[in-house]
Amino acid sequence: MKRNSLSCGCRQRGLTLVELVIALVVFSVGVMALLAAMARFGGSSADPLLAVQARAIAEAYLEEILSKSFTDPALDPLTGAACPAPNAGGRSVYDNICDYRGLPDQLVRDQSGTLIAGLDDYRVAVTVADNVAFQGVPAGQVLQVDVTVTDALGRIHTLTGVETRY
Repeated sequence: MKRNSLSCGCRQRGLTLVELVIALVVFSVGVMALLAAMARFGGSSADPLLAVQARAIAEAYLEEILSKSFTDPALDPLTGAACPAPNAGGRSVYDNICDYRGLPDQLVRDQSGTLIAGLDDYRVAVTVADNVAFQGVPAGQVLQVDVTVTDALGRIHTLTGVETRY
């Protein structure tokens, strides 16, 4: 007696249409989640670069400013006024910290006043406060310098430095 090949009791291999559709849906959900994560991180990958550049600019300005004398070099360093009248003529002739008070560089410049190429989207502002006390040093003997850099996205980055007369 011949057996029909359809009813042989043999196990068939392969996927049914329902299993195939379910596998495609699960795979699609996974791919969509992966693409969404990549888009989220990829869209903000320039942000850290802007922050690092803004910090480097602020550090350069702060280092330049704090390397200057506490008072005007023509005055007695122990008794001279902390913030005499500022020097005219720009950063190339600044010789004390307070000369930088209110410095608004709308474009980033080096100490001689030359524009630095490639940093057109950054703005720098400097404030110098002479009425602060710091860790037991009385007001009038301390200068606090705040360098604020605004990056291309309008975010503000501020570094603060303190210099004492002593």
